[in-house]
Amino acid sequence: MKNLLFIFLILPLLATAQTSGSELIFEISEIRVSPDKVKVFEAGVAAHNKRYHPDGAAGARVYWVANGPHTGEYRWVMGPGPWSSYDTRPSGSEHDNDWQQAVAQHTMMGGSTDYIRLDPAVSRFPRDFTLNKLMISYHSVAKGRMSEVKDMLKMGHTVYTQKIPNETYGIYFNEMEGSGYDFSIVWFFDKYGEIPVDNGFGNYMEEVHGQEAAEKVWKDWSELVTTVRSEIWEFRPDLSGLGAMVKAAERD
Repeated sequence: MKNLLFIFLILPLLATAQTSGSELIFEISEIRVSPDKVKVFEAGVAAHNKRYHPDGAAGARVYWVANGPHTGEYRWVMGPGPWSSYDTRPSGSEHDNDWQQAVAQHTMMGGSTDYIRLDPAVSRFPRDFTLNKLMISYHSVAKGRMSEVKDMLKMGHTVYTQKIPNETYGIYFNEMEGSGYDFSIVWFFDKYGEIPVDNGFGNYMEEVHGQEAAEKVWKDWSELVTTVRSEIWEFRPDLSGLGAMVKAAERD
């Protein structure tokens, strides 16, 4: 049970925004497309991204959702950059008309847009890597208990740093209220066979922090955190402006 709880905590994504100017903010939009519009949508979003969102904070990537109730949907992800970068994002009639004609008219109503902030202090990007697949777990937190959850995330980060240093994952806090989750944990992987059943985290937790502290984490985590759902996303480089390479230094 301990391992199951923490697989979703650190599988190798708040209400109050930070304003330091160095935030790593991503915009994530859900896009739903009718099956008969997939080809024209994909052609349109690929052209739009390569023209208007090829690099920098306004660079965009597209992912396809591979499981769960959102299977078959797309995720359009722009960033990261500080909040101030959204003041200079591509806009104006030329950009907006292109988005409407190339993309929006081929999509279905619904969906949502979230703004999430990477927390480098509890994330692990030990090396550059190439995007392929993402395992994402979305979590909600009991009201007023986020600081306790952050402390547990820091404990987990220490364990991974000392005992499982090669894992790559990011922890992202939702910047807006009412989006259905408070933070997400994203593990980046290439093959489904890399998804761990048990990577030894439970034993390592006790080695690093002691049995009493580890047992308290298992108890508190199960009480304070609810995993709403988990999804696998597949990166679509053919539809994206940004490429697949992620630089570790850009996530520090």
